[in-house]
Amino acid sequence: MKNVNDFIKLPFEDIEIDVTNKLTNWIRPDGIDINSSWWWYFDGNRILIKIPELGQFILRNGNYIEVQLEDEIDYSDLQAFFASTLFSILIHYRRELPLHAAGLVSPRGKGATLICGKSGVGKSTTSALLYMLGWHVMADDLCRISMAKTSEISSNIILNQGYTKIMLMPDACDFIGTEKSERAFVSGLKEKYYYSTSEALFENASIERVIVLIRPADSKVIDIAKCTADAAVAALLPYVTHSVIQKALPNTNAHSYLNILSNCSYPLSR
Repeated sequence: MKNVNDFIKLPFEDIEIDVTNKLTNWIRPDGIDINSSWWWYFDGNRILIKIPELGQFILRNGNYIEVQLEDEIDYSDLQAFFASTLFSILIHYRRELPLHAAGLVSPRGKGATLICGKSGVGKSTTSALLYMLGWHVMADDLCRISMAKTSEISSNIILNQGYTKIMLMPDACDFIGTEKSERAFVSGLKEKYYYSTSEALFENASIERVIVLIRPADSKVIDIAKCTADAAVAALLPYVTHSVIQKALPNTNAHSYLNILSNCSYPLSR
């Protein structure tokens, strides 16, 4: 029998997850389409989330989750939901920044590099190749960025350790020379496979640079020079995940984070 706790792990030290048969004070908000594929609602004190065929979830204060699952669920779908959508929403709720990017630390262990870009541009492939060269993977597809709380950190903002398994498309598996048959399949709409990495040596790292991968077809002219200020903020903004939820929450710091990240951002063509 599968243990649900094996599929709902989150990379937070202070998170509490309560799986129950009946949620506390669960009420469907007015105006929610009963036929919608999934919905969320922030009532000022908590976030309510409904995922058909999976369950209902209540989030409080960014560190507590109450979970009521459907009777028959696909546990790989549950795991994928926690590792992507729920992880991203919790990061916003904690007044931190979720960025669609890979995060790595060089073999010298000096600062983190974030690799942003649209889906399929090559973030995970680049991560896998760098990992094979001795880099440490701190996050594959979703980076949790927060303000530094200690003077020992050399930057104002840090990358926290997230999910370190790299998710590769079939062509990426072929490119780096790994057999798909030897890799676990990733639940989701796209065909992807897990490429396991060793556990990261760092709980967090100061962010030294941000690289934005751009396919040549996206732009006629690609500026390789340092991209700063408003141009960098505009370039990074599309990679803030679930930004509609961020806008609904009070006192979030998304633009403050982006302004700091803009000072170390570089666009590179693939």
